[in-house]
Amino acid sequence: LPSTAVSCPLGYVSMRVENITKWAMIDTGSMINILPADLATKANLVLRKTNIKIHTMGGFTCEVDGIAEAETAEVAKVVKKLSLLMTRSHKIILGWPDLFSFWAQLRFCPARQEEVMRVEGAHGKQYETIVCQPQSGDWVTEVGNGAPHHCAEPPAEDF
Repeated sequence: LPSTAVSCPLGYVSMRVENITKWAMIDTGSMINILPADLATKANLVLRKTNIKIHTMGGFTCEVDGIAEAETAEVAKVVKKLSLLMTRSHKIILGWPDLFSFWAQLRFCPARQEEVMRVEGAHGKQYETIVCQPQSGDWVTEVGNGAPHHCAEPPAEDF
């Protein structure tokens, strides 16, 4: 493998939906985006009813409570309109549809020994944030040209 390639567990980035900031799991193998239904309720998101069921790789089935379409979300100071499936899950999952919306690029920074996500905002301006790994404890991220901010500890992986 090239020295800039890395195989690592799923990581997390900070994401804001309406006025609520939570950890979102980056899942490059997922073709769906998931938001917990209780978070959608707290954020007063408008949901469209649906009868979709998600079938996981492990053979489990998950009911989709609704779809939030074109809702505003922020990752690394970039705000985009996203569509998300609402489930009874307790995790936010950013799959390829949302990563494409943010023009996200994931790379490994050999100098810092960290995985970094770069997103593109208005007029091509780019921002980077560290992809936090659950086992790594506290992190400090630098977003764009702003001052570093402490992003605490990502949730433990429970699967």
